[in-house]
Amino acid sequence: MSKGSVFLIGAGFIGGEILELLIQEGYQVSTLVRREAHATELKAIGATPVIGSLDNQELLTEQTAKHDIVIHSATADDQPSVDAVVKGVKQRATEGKKAIYIHTSGCSELSDHSAGNYKSDEIFYDDKPEKIDAIPADAPHRNIDLSILKARDELGQQAKIAIVLPPVIYGVGSRSKRLSIQYPTLTRFAIKHGFAAHVGKGLSVWGTIHVADLARGYMTILHWLEGDSSDDIYRNPYFFIENGDEYSWGKAAEQIGKALHQIGKISDPTPKTIPEDLYSDIFGMYTAQVAGSNARNRANRLRALGWKPQEKSAAQSLIDDEIPIILQDEGEFTGYSAAVASGSGHKK
Repeated sequence: MSKGSVFLIGAGFIGGEILELLIQEGYQVSTLVRREAHATELKAIGATPVIGSLDNQELLTEQTAKHDIVIHSATADDQPSVDAVVKGVKQRATEGKKAIYIHTSGCSELSDHSAGNYKSDEIFYDDKPEKIDAIPADAPHRNIDLSILKARDELGQQAKIAIVLPPVIYGVGSRSKRLSIQYPTLTRFAIKHGFAAHVGKGLSVWGTIHVADLARGYMTILHWLEGDSSDDIYRNPYFFIENGDEYSWGKAAEQIGKALHQIGKISDPTPKTIPEDLYSDIFGMYTAQVAGSNARNRANRLRALGWKPQEKSAAQSLIDDEIPIILQDEGEFTGYSAAVASGSGHKK
């Protein structure tokens, strides 16, 4: 059976892992890249680079219309690029061509305002979409997801659309050697300020997933969308991907403190509450939400499809893989300034 053509938007931390699996399975993959040097690397492993950025909406629409499958893994917070993809999917529909679109959202959409002060009993299940549908429109990522859901309703069975909501991602990109966001940022903060830190009391909880297990989850979703024609595809677009390990932010800080203390980077492993005037060295005004909220969920649908996590824990990955890379950083760390939950990076 021939495999459909894929347009991958974002061959970075998440997308790079997905790309490797797509190539291994024999998909013809075109991928959006900004730099010629990166394009050369990707061409060498069998991908077709498309030079451009998320700002090139016409290019995104054109490439979407040319491909059977689109996977957007570049960001959860860029509305124009999503609009361009949706336009391309609709163009395919007018030509009598169906499409698969897998969009990357995130569990910040589920987050509360606990600011580290309590562990929530509220858990979201991806086989119960009604509760996810009820998330307020002003929640992080939600406006973009709602625009996708609107298009999904308009397209009906002309397109199969899935929205993936990852929790805290950890691990190192196998080819790119890139790191994730939350735990590395907290680790860099600890090295700079001499103590591992958490928001508030550190009691709030998120799930976790290794980036390699995450990529396998995307492939499981893709295979299901390719092969299944049940009403569930059109009834429920949501997929969580979590490995069963929930970490409070206080526990994460403990692990960071212990690991850094053992190698002599901080004198005391005991975690402390982050003073609000230092939020600018983490995620700015979004620190309490991105690194201090509750966002609990269960990936029931993926497990029902046979997916299982295989990789090491977040704590072991931090010690074995991430800290050695972080220790090679040059220059002063001044917080994570790229887009986070809100869609626009901000530093106080």
